[in-house]
Amino acid sequence: MVAWFTVVSVIDIALQVYQAEPHQLGILANQKAIILIGSGVMLWLAVGGIWTALASPLKKKASKISQPQ
Repeated sequence: MVAWFTVVSVIDIALQVYQAEPHQLGILANQKAIILIGSGVMLWLAVGGIWTALASPLKKKASKISQPQ
């Protein structure tokens, strides 16, 4: 659940920063590219966490099937 909320939050922050005018970002106006890169990294990690969480039960099931009885 945390990873899903992270995905939504990161997309929201990235869109807000991307669309913002420099005066709206204040002291972060010079850091726009860094914020977007950081958002991309956070998105990558969150999606990786979701993928791992969803694939884990499938891997366990596949290993039980492949084990000799």
